[in-house]
Amino acid sequence: MAFNIPNQTSYVKQRPVSTTPWVRPADWITITDTTGEVQLLVNDTGLASFRILTTFTRTLGTQNIYIDWGDGVINTISTIALTGTFHTYTTGGTACSLGYNTWKIRVYGDAGTKITGCQTTQNTNIITEYPATNVYGFSVGLLEAYYGDNTVENFPDYFSGERTLNKGFFSQLQYVKLPATITGTSFITTFYHCVSLAKVVMPTSAPNITIMANTFNNCKSLLSVVLPQDSTKITNIAAAFITCASLYEVVLPPSLNACTSMNTTFDGCYSLKNVIIPPLAVCTDYTNTFRNCRDLITIEFPGFTSGATTITTTTMFSNCNSLEYVKMPTTVAAGTLFACTSMFGSCPGLKSFIFPTNFDTTSMANMFQGCSSLSTCVMPTSMPSLTTMASCFSNTQLQEITLPTTVGASISLNATFDTCPAISSITIPSGYTITTLQSTFNNAFGLRTIVLPNNAQNSITTLGSMCSGCFSLESIVMPTSLNACTSLGQTFINCAALRSVIFPTTMNACTTMASTFNCSARGSLGNITLPTSMSACTDFGSSFVGQSTISSITFPSTTGNITSFANCFQEAGNITTVVLPTTQLTALTSIGGMFSSCPYITTITNVDKLGNPSTTATTYINATTFTTAQYTALPSIDFYCKFSKLDLGGGAGAITTRSQLNSLRLRNNGSGQYGGTSPQINISYTKLSQAALVQVFNDLPTITAKTINITGATGAAALTAGERAIATGKGWTITG
Repeated sequence: MAFNIPNQTSYVKQRPVSTTPWVRPADWITITDTTGEVQLLVNDTGLASFRILTTFTRTLGTQNIYIDWGDGVINTISTIALTGTFHTYTTGGTACSLGYNTWKIRVYGDAGTKITGCQTTQNTNIITEYPATNVYGFSVGLLEAYYGDNTVENFPDYFSGERTLNKGFFSQLQYVKLPATITGTSFITTFYHCVSLAKVVMPTSAPNITIMANTFNNCKSLLSVVLPQDSTKITNIAAAFITCASLYEVVLPPSLNACTSMNTTFDGCYSLKNVIIPPLAVCTDYTNTFRNCRDLITIEFPGFTSGATTITTTTMFSNCNSLEYVKMPTTVAAGTLFACTSMFGSCPGLKSFIFPTNFDTTSMANMFQGCSSLSTCVMPTSMPSLTTMASCFSNTQLQEITLPTTVGASISLNATFDTCPAISSITIPSGYTITTLQSTFNNAFGLRTIVLPNNAQNSITTLGSMCSGCFSLESIVMPTSLNACTSLGQTFINCAALRSVIFPTTMNACTTMASTFNCSARGSLGNITLPTSMSACTDFGSSFVGQSTISSITFPSTTGNITSFANCFQEAGNITTVVLPTTQLTALTSIGGMFSSCPYITTITNVDKLGNPSTTATTYINATTFTTAQYTALPSIDFYCKFSKLDLGGGAGAITTRSQLNSLRLRNNGSGQYGGTSPQINISYTKLSQAALVQVFNDLPTITAKTINITGATGAAALTAGERAIATGKGWTITG
C-alpha cells in the first residue's frame, strides 16, 4: 500500500518559540461545531488509514450512529459498546497547498442517541500488514477535531502518542474543540506528544476532573490554555504542560486545594512569562515545576500546605534564566520541612529572595548555585534541621548574609560561598558544628574578613581550598581546635592580602599542607603560627610559594611522616630562617625547589632531620633546584640523607648569580644514590673554596658514570689533578 508524505516532517523537532496566534489554513475543508456531533478533519499522509472507536447511548433499541468518511462512504454503527470502524482513503479528497488531500468526517446519530466515545487512532491493520513497522512511527493524519456539546464527556489518552498504546502519533493535530460541559474525571495524557497542537478550546465546566497528569506533555506548539474554572477537584497536575515550548499563558482554576503534585507541571515551558498559582492546601511535590521556564519573570505563592508535612521543591525553578522575583508566604505551617536542593539552580536573573520566617530544611545544597545576579537573601533565624549548605550560594553576587544562628546537629559548608565576588565579610555563628569547609569561600575575590566559630570544631574534616583565590582576605578567626581536619591543601592559595593566621596547637589528623599559602600574586603573610604537632602530615609541597613578606617559620616538631617539601618556599623572597621538624623525616623524597629564589635564606635548623641518615636506607631525596636560579645567602649546609639529585648551584647568564654557599657536607655515602638526571650534583657558581670542594669529593660515594658540576665555584680553578682524582676515582665525571 502506498502512502503520501507531507511537505513538512510529521515529527516536529524543537522549533523556535513563537507567540503568533494560530491561523487555520485557508484551503482546509470547513468543519463546524455542531451539538451532538463529532467532526474531524483528516488527510492522507502516512497510510491514509483510520480507525474510529465509538460508544453511544440510545433511548430506543433501534437508534444508530453513523460515520460519514467524506468520500461517499457512510458506516452505520448499531452496537452501543466499544466498536472499532476501519477506513482507508483511496479516492477523492480536497487538495491542500501543504501537500496532501483532506476529508471531513462526521460522526452523528439518530435522534435520541448520544455519542459517548469517539476516538481516532491509526488503523491497527498495519500491525499485521506491516509487521516490521513500529506503529509509533506513523503519523495519524488528523488535523482538527470538533466535539460538539452533548457528546463525549471523558477524554483520557484520546490523542496520546504513547508507544504503548499502538495508536500512532498525532503529530499533525493542530486544533481541538471540546464540549462546553463534561462530567468525566480524567484528562490524563489526553494530548501527549501532539507536537503541532496550537489551540485547544477546553470545556467551560468540568467539575469532576481529578487528574490532568501529562495532559499536554510535549505540545510544543500550544500557545495558551484556559482550564475549566470549576475543576477544583484536580488531585494531580504533574507534567501537564511539560516541554510546551511555545506556551505563554495558562489560566488555572481559582483553587487547587485537592492537588497533591505539580511535579514537572511547567518544565520546559520556555515562553511562559507569568502564571497565577492558586491555593494548594495539600500539594507536597513541586519537583521541577518551573524548570527551564526561561522567560518566567515573577511568580507568587499564596501559601503551601495547611498542615505539617514534607514539601519537595527540588530544582523547582532550575534554569529559569529570566526569573527575577519569587514571593513566598511570610510563614508556613509549623513543622513543615522542605526538600529544596537546587531549587533556584542557574537562575541568573534572580536578584533577591526572602524565606518564610519559619522555613526549615535538611539541605540547601546548590539552592542558589549559578544565580549570578543574586545580591540579597533573607534567611530565617533558626533552621533546626539544616545539615548542609553545600554550594548553596556558589556563583552569585551575594553582598551580605546573616546565617541562621541555629541549625542541625552538624552542618556541611562545602563550597557554600564559592565564587561570591561581591561579599566582603562573613561570620559563621558559634553554635555551628561544621563537618567540612572544603572550598567554602573559594574565589570570593572581595571577601576581607572571615569569622569562623572560635571554639572547638572537631567535626571539620577538611579546610582544603577553603579560601583559595580570596585576593582581598585580610584576616580570619580560626577555631581553637581542629582535631579531625585531614587537609589544609590550598586553604589560603592566592590570598595576597592575608597577613596573619594562627592554627590550633595540634592538628594530628591533617595529612597535607600542600600549597596552603601558595600565592603567585606575592603574598603579604607576615605572621604564621603552625600547630606544634602534625604527626600525620605528609606533604608541605608549595606551602609558602610567593609569600614575599614572611621572614621566619617554625615547623611542627612532631611531623615525622613528611614525604615532600618540594617548592615549599619558592619565591618567598624575604625568608631568612626556617626551623625544620625535630623528628627524623625518614619518608622524605623531595626537597626540590624548596628554597628556589630565596636570596636571603641564611639559617636552616635541623637539616640533619631531612631524610633517612642510614647508609642502608632505600629512600632517596630529589633536591633539584634546592637553592638555585638566584643569589642565595645560605653559607653552609650539612646533609645526612641519601640523594637522587642535589642542586645547590647559582647560575650564569647575562648576569652571574653566585650562591654564598661556602661549606657543604654530604655525610651519607651509602650505595644506590644519584639516580637522577645529569649533573647529579650541581654546586656551580658557589663560594665553595678549594678545601671545601675537596671535602665534597671526599664525601662522595663510589658510583658509576655520574656527574658533578663545579663550574664557577670559587675554588674550582685551584684544584689539583690529585684532588680531582678523588672524585673521578669514585666514578664521577667533573664538569668545570
